[in-house]
Amino acid sequence: MKKTLLVAAMMASFTGAAVAQNSVTLYGRITPAYVFETVKLNDTASSTTGTAAGTYNQFSPQSGFISGGNNIGFKGVEDLGNGLKAAFKYEFGFNGQTGAEGGTARESHLTLSNAAWGSVGMGYDYTATSVILSGISPVGTDFGVMSAQDAFGVFSVSAGNQVKYFSPSISGFTVGLSYSFSGTTSNVAQGTFGTSNKNRLGVVGLRYANGPIVVAGTFMQLSPNSSNTAAATKDKKPKNWVLGGTYDLKVVKLHAAYGRLEKCIRVVWK
Repeated sequence: MKKTLLVAAMMASFTGAAVAQNSVTLYGRITPAYVFETVKLNDTASSTTGTAAGTYNQFSPQSGFISGGNNIGFKGVEDLGNGLKAAFKYEFGFNGQTGAEGGTARESHLTLSNAAWGSVGMGYDYTATSVILSGISPVGTDFGVMSAQDAFGVFSVSAGNQVKYFSPSISGFTVGLSYSFSGTTSNVAQGTFGTSNKNRLGVVGLRYANGPIVVAGTFMQLSPNSSNTAAATKDKKPKNWVLGGTYDLKVVKLHAAYGRLEKCIRVVWK
């Protein structure tokens, strides 16, 4: 009798665990391909690369060419009651040919949301710019020189140590705000202790979506470490704004965007 009860108790505990895991999703993607490349090196390129001048052909397996590349991640949503939901996401990229991990997470954040007041997120995530301008570019942020990322540099930006807020849609309008308290960069010196000695990134955006019309605008500003003395970056506060929209004619869809980047300096956020 005791043994039967023990087995029943174990089954009950496993059943409870399975139910709890239903809200967690394991997802991923791997995009294998074969690529043919031709490279022509002149004398200048040859001296730079250390390879003899000439034409080289290469046919080899590659991976990650499709938008978003190779990734694997975990995400989940938990209903906390009274319309409040908690969600988390952790995603990282990897090399599909070697299996090597990308080194840093693509996303790692927690979000609380409610239909009445919107959502608040914390962690490493895309800034408000990415969501507000979503769908404005017809080719996304990949595809080389056609990429809106190359043209504007802000359609898809990630930042760590970030707090992000999105309002609910009100008559088609959505407000997005994000602020990164600290980031590291390749050529903007990062200070030590003190808020002003960190590189901070602020974003504000507004999106209107109603029927066939989408209009969106964002403004982004970097506030570099105030103690940085490098002449190339001292007292610079890079600013970027983008205004764009789409109109769906059913048969075709029109896309347009215009942006401006001022006092540009290269920033790599962690």
